[in-house]
Amino acid sequence: KNPAVEKMLHDLISPLLWRALNSTNSRVRLQASAVLADTFPLRDPTNETQTQAIVAKSVESLSRLMEDDVPCVRVSGCKASAEILAEFWVAIPIADIRTLLNHIIAKHACDTKSAAVRAEAVKAVTSLLAEEKTHAVLRPLLPSMGNLINDKTERVRVAVVDMLLVIKKLRGIKYYNVCPAKSLLARLADEGRGRNNPTGPVARGLSNLLSNSFFPSGSKKTLTDVINRTMRLLSDSPQAAVTFYRNASSQLSVNSICKLTAVLMKCLCYFIVEEKKVRGEDETDLSLVFDDEAIDCKKHASTALMATVCESISILWDTIETELKDEQNHPCMEILADVFSGNVLKEVYCFFESSRSTDVAASDGSTVAADCYRACVAILNCAGKMDESRIDGLRSHIISQLVMSRDMPGEQRKRSNYSSDVALLCAWGMTEEVANCLSKSITHYFENGVQKKRAGVKRKARNKKEQKLSDQVLDIDVCLGILGHL
Repeated sequence: KNPAVEKMLHDLISPLLWRALNSTNSRVRLQASAVLADTFPLRDPTNETQTQAIVAKSVESLSRLMEDDVPCVRVSGCKASAEILAEFWVAIPIADIRTLLNHIIAKHACDTKSAAVRAEAVKAVTSLLAEEKTHAVLRPLLPSMGNLINDKTERVRVAVVDMLLVIKKLRGIKYYNVCPAKSLLARLADEGRGRNNPTGPVARGLSNLLSNSFFPSGSKKTLTDVINRTMRLLSDSPQAAVTFYRNASSQLSVNSICKLTAVLMKCLCYFIVEEKKVRGEDETDLSLVFDDEAIDCKKHASTALMATVCESISILWDTIETELKDEQNHPCMEILADVFSGNVLKEVYCFFESSRSTDVAASDGSTVAADCYRACVAILNCAGKMDESRIDGLRSHIISQLVMSRDMPGEQRKRSNYSSDVALLCAWGMTEEVANCLSKSITHYFENGVQKKRAGVKRKARNKKEQKLSDQVLDIDVCLGILGHL
């Protein structure tokens, strides 16, 4: 500052500022706090002995502002304190620094009356971290703010995530020492549940923060490292992994996502092949998917893990579906087509479909049938994103299963849900046939009622020629199940 200008400001503002900071009107105190931050230290340059007293008086005023009864004044006082500390850290006595930090970190960060005050406290610390000289003092204080990652107010959680992203770029402080990795994964998983937004600012920020954990990069990282890291996270924190993949497009390139999707599909085929070997079934077709690469996965594949892998594949593909339509991303689409084309999707779908009849409770309370259904829905969703001509046998298999549903026991038929199967047929341009089939089936029910199946008679699926869906009459329970899930 120019000494003449500084003296002029002191003479003009000083009488008004100190009075305004103690005003009974909260608006006046609010405006005065901003002026204090802009003019600090408000001193007469011709009187050097006055500087220390002015600093002490300013710190006292800032403390009063941060103890104010009005939340917006406390917020403004916190912001002014952070601005002054960031610019004059070296000039302010260490005792005064600790006084102001105590208000910001110990009191404002735990303010139960106002989320705005808590959020501003985190933002104040974030702005201070931009100055390297503050790190030695802030390092031991930061872990006390880690619990705010679970604050009930989203703006506070967003502020904490922004702070952790800043810390991630610093050398002397590790973000996982401020907030443990388990807490971050639990928060990321929770962002995908209930009313929280799985693609909101908190989820996106945490996905960015943990991107190296879910998708390690670097020349030293091998395919085996990526697979094992991914499978461990899918197994230990499935919901967190799924939420991360929903935000993958903001962290990874289209090419990287396509490669990750292809790797996950190869791992899924590997798991199914291993399971088929145990059952003594033929696994030749699926073995060809990963025959050219060594899939060395140390994770045991449960049905729940395989279902989560299927969901992750579907979600990853969803995030880049629009970008894949761009001509410049055609090579990326070919990466997926090389893995998903042929009869791979049909074989995977049939594996889970055959396992769906095993209704065994898993250790986490889920059932094999529910996990298999999740997997089937995800596989059908992937199939709908590809051209029908590239997928062998899946269309005829789905139509055959719809027709054969008439021979199911009544209770099993009511529990069956073919909405995803029908959605795939519609995605492949069969909407009119599906509508005609449903219309014909419902009309047949009202005209003839429920026809009882003759004992000892079982229809056999005709495999020689694909049946035309519009000519079929489906059971009324199947039709209502399809219409009820549209």
